[in-house]
Amino acid sequence: QGQLMTATPLQMARAYAALCNGGILYRPTILKEVRALDGSLVRTAQKEVQGRLPLSDEQRRQILEGLWRVVNERGGTASRYGIKPEWRAAGKTGTAQKALPNGRGYSDKRLSSFFGIIPADNPQAVITVMIDEPQGTSYGGIVAAPAFKAIAEQALPAMGVYPRGVTYLAKAGSARPGENPAKDAGLALQPSAPGAAEEPGVMPDFSGQSLRQVVATAQRLGLDLKLVGSGRAVSQNPPPGQVLQGQARGLVKFEPAS
Repeated sequence: QGQLMTATPLQMARAYAALCNGGILYRPTILKEVRALDGSLVRTAQKEVQGRLPLSDEQRRQILEGLWRVVNERGGTASRYGIKPEWRAAGKTGTAQKALPNGRGYSDKRLSSFFGIIPADNPQAVITVMIDEPQGTSYGGIVAAPAFKAIAEQALPAMGVYPRGVTYLAKAGSARPGENPAKDAGLALQPSAPGAAEEPGVMPDFSGQSLRQVVATAQRLGLDLKLVGSGRAVSQNPPPGQVLQGQARGLVKFEPAS
């Protein structure tokens, strides 16, 4: 009887967010903050509690575990469509019949959806994808889940959220002029040298690569990295060709292109 329930995408997304917020329902807001041209903060949106989900902590935990299985366990309706385990996503696919205009029965048209939570173990975002009358197949796992994947891979790095194994230390513009977060942390940066071949567990040559390219390479090679700054990679430690031993973590520094 699920498709007989009338709920807007925003209402559904709010409910998913409440699952991640200890069951608390917040009033939705469009803007997080307003800033002046010089970057100074003008106004910040205030959180307004409007109620709670009628669920215990254990019930919420079980629901979140089920949503994680949808994406990550064999047989889950979103498990075969490219959402990588490193993102630790959870979510639910949906495929609803559309009612006939006269309200008597259902047409052969569909509304496909995917509501995703990411990362499931420390939620930072709920992403809602709804596709009205998709062409060809209409299953939410096939149509909407890949769209969720594409949106997440583009949007989350801007929030400082990365796949498991990659830790981003400084968002673009977060360091003051003259600051060097890597130096302040006691981490020496070596200029990168060209020509190192890619091998699992071995630092490649990241020089000139974008943040997104470095993240993709780190996933592919199984590297644990700290990424500092924004723009293009200008230096790294260890240098290309060296193996990251044991629990060691590499460091890549970025600077805006001149």
